[in-house]
Amino acid sequence: MRRCEFLLLGIFLGSGILALAQDHGILIGTLRDSETGRPVVGATVRIMSLDVDKEFVISTNRRGQFAHAGLPAGRYLVTITKATYAPVDIFDLDIERGEITRLKVKMMLSAHAPFKRQLIRYRRSLLNTEDARIKMVYPMRRR
Repeated sequence: MRRCEFLLLGIFLGSGILALAQDHGILIGTLRDSETGRPVVGATVRIMSLDVDKEFVISTNRRGQFAHAGLPAGRYLVTITKATYAPVDIFDLDIERGEITRLKVKMMLSAHAPFKRQLIRYRRSLLNTEDARIKMVYPMRRR
């Protein structure tokens, strides 16, 4: 009986997310340590719209994964922070209506990041559509 309830709840929630995704976009991603490849757990992912005044804040789970459905189509700045890691900024991220945008990001420990911050410019053409690896990283110098 309990399994049936969870199955029905999963179907209900899943159909709601799919309906929401038709009018909005979905951002999903995975954070990994650049040296060990282990998931970065508990990182804060801040998703800021560059078109409208909206901001969404989520955290990574124990697998280093994050997801946010219901993002209005447009351009976004995504900032990822976690203690002991260099912050990551992904800018010009395009969220398209009805599309799922996937990110795989490798975070560097602060001690190994020469400029203490990673800047990534998101371009769909730079991504492998199979696994959405970001191929270009631009460190930002502090002044």
